[in-house]
Amino acid sequence: APHAVHVSWLHLTPDQTAMAPLHAMASHIDCAVFVSQTQRAMTRYAGPGAVIGNGIAPAFENMFADASELRAAKQNRAAYTSMPYRGLHLLVEVIEKMRGNTAFDIYSAMQTYRVSEDRFFNLYEKVKKAPRTVYHGALPQPALAAALQPAAFLSYPCAFIETYCISALEAMAAGLKVVSIDLGA
Repeated sequence: APHAVHVSWLHLTPDQTAMAPLHAMASHIDCAVFVSQTQRAMTRYAGPGAVIGNGIAPAFENMFADASELRAAKQNRAAYTSMPYRGLHLLVEVIEKMRGNTAFDIYSAMQTYRVSEDRFFNLYEKVKKAPRTVYHGALPQPALAAALQPAAFLSYPCAFIETYCISALEAMAAGLKVVSIDLGA
């Protein structure tokens, strides 16, 4: 589109394969949009750009009428809602060693990116065998929002440098306390 404004929305760290052509494409980009100041600094993009943050899916907005409704919905449940390679392997180790009765719901799969699940087969099997744990795979955003209503915690031992974690944002919008490390956004 020769007369269109070309905006490149960037949400990955510069070491990701999809970011490799960015600098070569700079002359064709009218504006690059970043999700955090940290990401913009890491990318070292010299062209015009803006930082807008990230956002949540509409299904996560106004999930509870008030604080008392939120408190009444919460149970001793934790959820993991990110890609399997971002820390699920660490969470399974923690669950296996953890005492207590917290239940874990795992909403994770590569189908979100239309990528083969083969390399995660053993991990998913391990998740399915972990105590107090239910593996759900990936869900559409409205179904995920509904599934998170009774959860009290996002359990996210992130092993992946993030730019602005949508999983954490959506969990907070759903009233979950986020248990993570500082690497996870």
